[in-house]
Amino acid sequence: MRRQIISLVVITTLALCQTVSASSKPDWVNQNFDPDTISLITVLPVIDLRRGGDSQKVNDHREMKRAIRIHVGKRRYPIERETDLSLVEHIDQAWLEDPTPDRVQTLGPEGSRYLLLLALLELETHTALQTRTVSKMTGFLFDRTSGELLWKNTGNYEWKVGLLNAGPLGALGMNIGAQGTALLQATRSVMKGLEKKPK
Repeated sequence: MRRQIISLVVITTLALCQTVSASSKPDWVNQNFDPDTISLITVLPVIDLRRGGDSQKVNDHREMKRAIRIHVGKRRYPIERETDLSLVEHIDQAWLEDPTPDRVQTLGPEGSRYLLLLALLELETHTALQTRTVSKMTGFLFDRTSGELLWKNTGNYEWKVGLLNAGPLGALGMNIGAQGTALLQATRSVMKGLEKKPK
């Protein structure tokens, strides 16, 4: 009996490795960016820029909602979240590479000023001897009034899991959990580069 228990423990041994690329130094910040002057940030719907991406599905994901609530909130800015995808459905990679003032000034709801836009660039799971999930997200903070880009950052996350004898249902469960974790951690990685609002 004891031998069977030991064998079961060995068979179900879990090997886990996580890699988060997170730095307090952003990719780019505008010299005019002053956290103390920002009274409210409007968080736009997340856009899914993967080939065949589904922005609605990403925004509805429980971990994506949690990521925004926790990791955007941790920067101490008051936030309001927009859920209307029509506000961002015109945005593609080309738009993000050249956010001109005239484009920025028509972004978001009327009456808003500071806009946070998160874009999912990668979220993939590969399964062989182990499950490997990678995610990549980029974030932008715009001043709608001036049409300026104030801040930009990119975050990466990698999750590796190996489970001996997990079976198809076990592997499926790990994949679903890993993708949720990847969304959460990629958002954390991006937002870590946004300077906190002074208390």
